Amino acid sequence: YPTVAESHFGGSVRACCAAAGCGSAVACATGLAQPTLSAWSMSMLGHYERVGRLGFYGYDLQDQCTACGSYSYQSDEGMPFEMRGVNYPNYAMNVGHQSAYGGLVAGAHLANKDAWVLSPLWKVAFSDRDLPFDRGYVTREYGRGALREFKPAGERDLIIGGYYGR
Repeated sequence: YPTVAESHFGGSVRACCAAAGCGSAVACATGLAQPTLSAWSMSMLGHYERVGRLGFYGYDLQDQCTACGSYSYQSDEGMPFEMRGVNYPNYAMNVGHQSAYGGLVAGAHLANKDAWVLSPLWKVAFSDRDLPFDRGYVTREYGRGALREFKPAGERDLIIGGYYGR
C-alpha cells in the first residue's frame, strides 16, 4: 500500500518514518539525545525541501521548530529532551510524532546502555535490591501497585507496615 503513508496526515507519517531512520542512526552512533533529534529535524527539513510539505493543518510546525530548539535551553522551547512531554510548546503531538520523539530520546540512552529517569522516587525505589519488582512484567507490577498488592520487602518493612494496614 504505497499511498497509505502519503494519504494519512498528508504525508506526515512518511516524513516521520524517514526522519526516525535518520534519528535512530545518529542515536546508535552517538548515544546522545540532542544530535539524535537534530538528525530527525534535518531529515524533516530535507523532506520538506524535496516534497514541499510535511503534512497538513499545521503539522509542519513542530518539525520545522525542532532544529532551532535542539541546542537551546530557553525556558519555553529548550528543556532537556528527557524532560519534554506531550504538552511541550511547538510539538503538535499526533500519533506518529509523539512515539517518534519519545522513542528517539529513549533510543539514544539505550544505545549508550544507560537508563534515565527523572523522578527521584523511581530512582530511590528501583535502586533497592529488596524491592520485588519483576521488570519482565512491568504492566502486571503496576497493576499490583494500583491494587495495593505491591509491597516492598526487606529493610522497609518497619516503616511501610502501617501504610499497608498490617
